[in-house]
Amino acid sequence: MGRRILLVSQQSLYPCRTTAWVDRVLTALRDLPRSHGDSIVSSLGMTTWDLISVAANDLGWSLDLVVPAFLTEQQRSALVLEYGLGTTVTWRPVTVESPRAFQRQVDVAAVGIADELVPISIRPTGKLQEIIEQSEEHGQPINRIFETRYRTSNEPISYTVKRSQLTLAASAFEEPFLWHWTRTHHGPFPGESRGAYCRALLSTARYPRTAYDILLHIVTERRLRASHRHMPMGTETVSFTQLLPREAVDLMRWRSRYREMTAEPYGVGIRISAAKRIDIRPVHYFDAVPHPDLPRWQQQSTGRSGDWRAEREWRSPRDVDLTRIDSSDLLIATRREQEATELQPFGNRVLVMQKADTEQAGRQSPA
Repeated sequence: MGRRILLVSQQSLYPCRTTAWVDRVLTALRDLPRSHGDSIVSSLGMTTWDLISVAANDLGWSLDLVVPAFLTEQQRSALVLEYGLGTTVTWRPVTVESPRAFQRQVDVAAVGIADELVPISIRPTGKLQEIIEQSEEHGQPINRIFETRYRTSNEPISYTVKRSQLTLAASAFEEPFLWHWTRTHHGPFPGESRGAYCRALLSTARYPRTAYDILLHIVTERRLRASHRHMPMGTETVSFTQLLPREAVDLMRWRSRYREMTAEPYGVGIRISAAKRIDIRPVHYFDAVPHPDLPRWQQQSTGRSGDWRAEREWRSPRDVDLTRIDSSDLLIATRREQEATELQPFGNRVLVMQKADTEQAGRQSPA
């Protein structure tokens, strides 16, 4: 048949192997007949395209990858390494002015070079449905054997924890600690390749990058990795708050702009005296930044729509190596009692945040 394209409309932020469309993608890539020279048309940069590309690669398909024409040869080679692509890759450049323009045009460009369209999960009123209908009118072959109904996500991807739902230990906690709270992340761990992230999604029965998974990764690696995400001027830091756990839960909420929680009740606590010894410093707030008397990583604007000073933030300008901190100065916080039991082998004190009988009351989906 030559070049085939698997088509998937934009989906949930948190796919895994058992998600219907992912399962059908894997089934199609295994069951589609192929002969020498056949390939899968795909792209990179969006989760749906990424998973199709990585799965096709790992199942031995050659790839025709649609990419912006402005990518250099060096950048293309970096993509091969980032995604762990070992099969034959044929680059299909599209001339566009910007990455955003490419995202608008990639579907049409990819369909245009395919010999057969294989719809997997298509939103009935979406852009891909329109492209498929137009392609069918022009006589392009459509293989619907692997198609599954498009499903909107009903999973509760945000929740609140009220002070009244905290355990007695979390409510009464008064020790002088700094806290680094984690959150469910729709992307790789800090330092993880995009290919490794995709392969984790393709091989697990639940989404593998929840706030608890990230906490497990931290305590296993014994390292808090610096990140520039949401940081001013791309400054890499590890962020902490001096707020007590009962105060911090008031700031744990859904952020529609980023489609994620600000934080969740999973974290690592470091005693303030120990934190100071490894160059973790308080943030200074100014109406206008940057301020000439402090390094950029230690500065923050007071904010426009809100007041950032309420977070009482501290930062480290580099990764935090937890092996440098005495176990008596470390504390792990987790939401559930069962998770605390799983964390005990790591040898740190564990603070359970939420009373078990209140969990369902705090769940909600974002508007």
